[in-house]
Amino acid sequence: MLSDQDRHALQDIERGLAGDDPGFASRMGGPPAERPLPTILLLSMLLYVTLPMVAFLFGRTGAVLTLLLFALAVLIVLVRRLPAAG
Repeated sequence: MLSDQDRHALQDIERGLAGDDPGFASRMGGPPAERPLPTILLLSMLLYVTLPMVAFLFGRTGAVLTLLLFALAVLIVLVRRLPAAG
């Protein structure tokens, strides 16, 4: 736990940052539960674990299909993150 003095210093720093760069402060603010999951990182970890097994069991065709599904999943995630037009 932080002491009261450290907590006040941290709050001053956060207020200064919010005044200097409100966009960054809004992206980083809020409790961790409100932050989006690192979906692409999780998909990459899943690919790292499953690709060798798929390649071993199903050969080159299975590996290529797995990579294509991974690319499609990443594309879907990126498209959903785009701000709404209009």
